[in-house]
Amino acid sequence: MLRCRRAAADTGQVTGTQDKNYNLLWFTQRCLRNALRLETYVQAAERSGDGEVTDVFRKHSPTA
Repeated sequence: MLRCRRAAADTGQVTGTQDKNYNLLWFTQRCLRNALRLETYVQAAERSGDGEVTDVFRKHSPTA
């Protein structure tokens, strides 16, 4: 099954494009967006004083 998925990804059937550069840029952009969103969650948890939630978000933060 994994082999089929990998072959489909290489032909553009999963992302809708065969351009590997587009796919890499899309992936990078999504990672950066999620990192920024996670930092927002860390700040919100800190403001609320919830140390346990803050620790969970910080554990998964790329700047941790």
